[in-house]
Amino acid sequence: MFCTNCGAQIDDNAAFCTNCGAPVKRAESRPGAGAAESVNPGIAADSTAAETQRLQTPAQQGFGGAAPSSAPQYSAPQYSASQQYSAPYAQPSEVETKAERTKKSHGWVVAVVIVAIVAVCAGGAFAMYQLKLGPFSTTGSDAQPAAASTADAASENGDDAAQEASSVTVPDLSGLTYDEATHKLQDLGLKLGQVTKEYSSSVEEGSVVSQSVSAGSDADPGSSVDLVVSQGAEPRIEHHFELVQQAVTWEEAKQYCESNGGYLAVIHNDDEYQQVLDAIGSSDVRVCWLGGYRDGDSWQWVNGDDFSWSSWASGEPNNDGGTENCLALLKNKDERWGWYDVPNDVSSYYKASYLGFIMETDVTVK
Repeated sequence: MFCTNCGAQIDDNAAFCTNCGAPVKRAESRPGAGAAESVNPGIAADSTAAETQRLQTPAQQGFGGAAPSSAPQYSAPQYSASQQYSAPYAQPSEVETKAERTKKSHGWVVAVVIVAIVAVCAGGAFAMYQLKLGPFSTTGSDAQPAAASTADAASENGDDAAQEASSVTVPDLSGLTYDEATHKLQDLGLKLGQVTKEYSSSVEEGSVVSQSVSAGSDADPGSSVDLVVSQGAEPRIEHHFELVQQAVTWEEAKQYCESNGGYLAVIHNDDEYQQVLDAIGSSDVRVCWLGGYRDGDSWQWVNGDDFSWSSWASGEPNNDGGTENCLALLKNKDERWGWYDVPNDVSSYYKASYLGFIMETDVTVK
């Protein structure tokens, strides 16, 4: 007999096909027919020969040349229309395939998992209800703001503590050298900001006079601290007065002084006036040019300083003849010095040995 599923020849008494494992379906007697109908011997012989040829044909390879994972499958034999068998092939719906059995088993697994999840959720909700937690709490929503406030307060206290822990105490940098102050700031995680310099008579040159952030105050790491560094004592200007004994005009004297790094003498007070007289000393000079000149109705100094101090002789300045626009220091018959306004050139009034001028130079002293 042959398997109704795959068509392989099997033993007449076999319960399952030895090729595909399908259960054997035996043909039932048709009503009124009695015993199974006999098969024409000629047709049976042809079928047996065809079946033998089919079994000797190698099984088809699976996709890609690999053999299928299940038992070898064979193509169904071709039968002529006149061939008849005692039982028809089984319909596909009558045989349960392996894929269908696997699909059913997977469905059961999914169902079991869903039931387990539902049970766990229900158990958790019941436990929260018993313990009065979450939505089942008896304190209601009023307790939540209080808890939040407490948490916020704790957070703020923690932030304050962290900020205090991370802040840096600014050191006192006064009196330290520039290098010492810079290294100290770097060691504390602070930055050197803008550095300016100023004169100081009490702080040594190159040392810190002041700082922008007060010593002892707290600052964030990386903050900048500006410094004021001493340039030492402010230099003072000393005025040197020198007699140049030459018979020149006021204008020529002015040009000479400027060409030699000075200017015609400018006098601001009694002390400077005395220095000019000391520079003339016991020389023969009796007419000495100074750096004053008439500018309209007023007098000016050649260096632009205010003409606020003077020592005019009696009746001076009088601008006699309207050409007396230059300032000269003259010694009168009484051997007394005084200021006079005179013309630019006085060489026609005094001999050359009596003429000269005072050159002033400024010297910076620290």
